[in-house]
Amino acid sequence: MAVEFYEITGERGKKILFTFDNQDFEILEDTLSVFKKKTGLDIDQYGTTRIAQGHIRLIMDLIELQLNDVYSGAGKSRERLLEIMKKLMQAKSDLLAIGD
Repeated sequence: MAVEFYEITGERGKKILFTFDNQDFEILEDTLSVFKKKTGLDIDQYGTTRIAQGHIRLIMDLIELQLNDVYSGAGKSRERLLEIMKKLMQAKSDLLAIGD
């Protein structure tokens, strides 16, 4: 299962920024759990979630904490977290996460 992340671009417009796959959800399990506790929003593989700009910043902060705490060494997980951070930084408006 995958979740596609779209940037909302004006009236009913959206463009895809990136996709989470099962491995991404495993990497981000703790981050997404903390995000849900703080916001009440659940980014999952089956639903649709609108993510406001402030929440995007929170996700980036939580990923940064995860990078500092858990992934101090190099590796694919660290590289993927950095890729996700870069994609989130590109968002100029709210995001829409749409699961399969």
